[in-house]
Amino acid sequence: MCLPDLYKENPSGGASLHEYVGGFDIMGNILAVSPDYFAYHKWKLGWLLDSQVDCVTKSGITTHTVSAIEVPGNATDTKAVVIKRSRNSALIAEVRSRLGNNAKGCAVGVLLYTLSTNASTGSIKVIDTTPNSGGCGEQKSKEAYPELNDAPLTVGKSFTVAEWNVKVNVTGQSGTSYTFTVEYT
Repeated sequence: MCLPDLYKENPSGGASLHEYVGGFDIMGNILAVSPDYFAYHKWKLGWLLDSQVDCVTKSGITTHTVSAIEVPGNATDTKAVVIKRSRNSALIAEVRSRLGNNAKGCAVGVLLYTLSTNASTGSIKVIDTTPNSGGCGEQKSKEAYPELNDAPLTVGKSFTVAEWNVKVNVTGQSGTSYTFTVEYT
């Protein structure tokens, strides 16, 4: 399907390291707790329409309501928000629930990750919005990196990606859809 691997090869020859995406996306960890493809991958494969992706290309505050990536939608359901940083990099926000492939997910909400289209591995990196929490979910090995598994933001939570000049603030939830603002300066 021409999708990149999202894991880091272990230089000692042991199991691959999942420090980039933790338990998200099958391309990062086949035993992931939330293994549905990232919205970016679904978009790239044509499984999401352009009309289902909100693009933020200039500074300001925008509001978005995004439905969970696992829930089938129609052409008007927003599935991801892409905040463009440069020609080759973006910050992406999508929603994860405990439905479908993600039934074993240990945290739900707005998941943030960076994308670099000119990186061979680690092209997608989940942003840890709860650093040093210990994560959640079953850890099958020390290489599983459960620290990232609780990365999604929930209602009332916000996170600033300082090096990107972006703040995401989750303001509401209705079922498996979340409303959030993106402040891009």
